[in-house]
Amino acid sequence: MIFRAPTQAKYGFSERFFMPYRNYSMMKNIVNKTSGGNDTKSRSRQQAYYALTLIKRLGKHSGYTAQMINLLDYYLSFTRDLDWEGKGAPIIYQSLCRTAFDLGLSVRQIQRIEKRLADKNFLRFEDSPNNKRYGARDASGRITKAFGVNLSPLTDSIAMLECAEKHRRAQKQAWLSLKNSVHQLRKEIRSLILGDTVTFDDETAQAIDAPIRPNVTATKLQSIISLLTKLLNKLCKQGEKNFANVDKNVVHKENTKISNISNNKTAPNNLGLENITYQDLSRYIYRNHKDIKLSNWQDIMQYAEDHRHLYGISDDIWRKSDALIGKVASAIAFMVTSHGFNREKSKIYNPKAYFSALLQRAEQGALFLDKAIY
Repeated sequence: MIFRAPTQAKYGFSERFFMPYRNYSMMKNIVNKTSGGNDTKSRSRQQAYYALTLIKRLGKHSGYTAQMINLLDYYLSFTRDLDWEGKGAPIIYQSLCRTAFDLGLSVRQIQRIEKRLADKNFLRFEDSPNNKRYGARDASGRITKAFGVNLSPLTDSIAMLECAEKHRRAQKQAWLSLKNSVHQLRKEIRSLILGDTVTFDDETAQAIDAPIRPNVTATKLQSIISLLTKLLNKLCKQGEKNFANVDKNVVHKENTKISNISNNKTAPNNLGLENITYQDLSRYIYRNHKDIKLSNWQDIMQYAEDHRHLYGISDDIWRKSDALIGKVASAIAFMVTSHGFNREKSKIYNPKAYFSALLQRAEQGALFLDKAIY
């Protein structure tokens, strides 16, 4: 995401000083080459702009306001490459009045922004005896004497900024995952109440219909998921769409075979179901999901029906699976897909596509669930 400069009408800033780096990875490579690997003592102007890029990416979520970013960008435009080399010091000695005039702000506003940047360790003050800012350069362009704002601490903050940016990126991915789960739950709930007149309380109605804005917190999304999951289970039971249809005459024992359970379809080559017992499947589930406690076949099928939406398995795919291989085999195929998605080695990144591929193999007579379990 590219940070856009605020307009002068809103913040009083001039956009001509705002120069964002759009290629983040290229900028990082330049910094690594310039810094010579892990040499933290070396500094360069590219490193300073790389730090500024990280600040822009973190933005307001980390406490870096548009005013702080614009002032820092404005000050960096006054520095030269030789200011960052050797014993040089990137000191901005322009007067506060000139800075305030260029940015369309008051002197007091500039002082407050500088104070916030100093608190973040992005700059430090080099005060003169009379508290005025002035400086001079020699014939080669190096600063010989200067008092004002020193930007040297900016390059020392790169490691901290990279860590914060990585953490922010992980938070974003987790938030998007929660958002996708909410959308999937809403889709399934709407498919169940389609054409029916159903009234909900205000909290439930808002959880179903309210748009998810970027300012919605992850905690709020988790509470919405919990509410929608309970509602989905309730609607399924009310609509006589039970999570499992098991023969009432079957006695569930630990060594009960799937062949004794109503599977309502006989898939091609039986998928190896005659070789799978509840005891074997429960060991497989416990080995991969130690936090799940399922006591019989009905619990296994109920768990699969309850959690399939979290893996992107839609109603159409699930109905196709029930019609093709039956409820029990569908539950086992879901457990295999769930295990592949949660494991570290040979991880499945698209569980919906993987589950669909299992159904295709079943149609071709090439699916053997017993081999997947054992």
